[in-house]
Amino acid sequence: MSLITLSLSKSQDVWFAVALRSSGEIVRVGFSPNRCSLLEHVAKHFRPSFKVRRNDSEGCSALKVVKELFRGREIDLLPMINLDGTTKFQRIVYTALMRIPRGKVSTYSMLARASGCRRGYRAVGNALSSNPIPLIIPCHRVLRLNLKIGGFSIPGVDEREARQLKRRILVDEGVKFEGEKVNPKCLWKSKS
Repeated sequence: MSLITLSLSKSQDVWFAVALRSSGEIVRVGFSPNRCSLLEHVAKHFRPSFKVRRNDSEGCSALKVVKELFRGREIDLLPMINLDGTTKFQRIVYTALMRIPRGKVSTYSMLARASGCRRGYRAVGNALSSNPIPLIIPCHRVLRLNLKIGGFSIPGVDEREARQLKRRILVDEGVKFEGEKVNPKCLWKSKS
């Protein structure tokens, strides 16, 4: 039986959850204004063969990092993550995504090119919608081609509220908006 530690905390109006393996690697992150929806979302990813333990010091440290990322703060050393349950393509996309610095954004098509899948913007969108570790793997930094905020999935909230939270995270990271669109100067230029 595998042991998962689930740590949960509220900061301002948002709940945060982090699930870690006994090795200390993060396997799941979630956040939502709705505590029950967040717990359901995180718990559905663990089979009955997992034993869940509540808060420990590693979990509390990981929660602190996730909350700082949510507030747009720079983190020097990210915690270890475990992507065992993801596909090779998802890991390639997540690796490219983690190169996008704080204060910059990409489009789905730009991220597809950076991932070596030139026309794979839909596949990239699917990979992002399956991101098990949001904020650490910053899927919030990806926008539509027109530089507007697209879909963003947060348990227990509607699309409009999810987009507002995504915008809040981006603004806190230093991304500039012009009305509904991100300023093109905030676009990330991939070196690949």
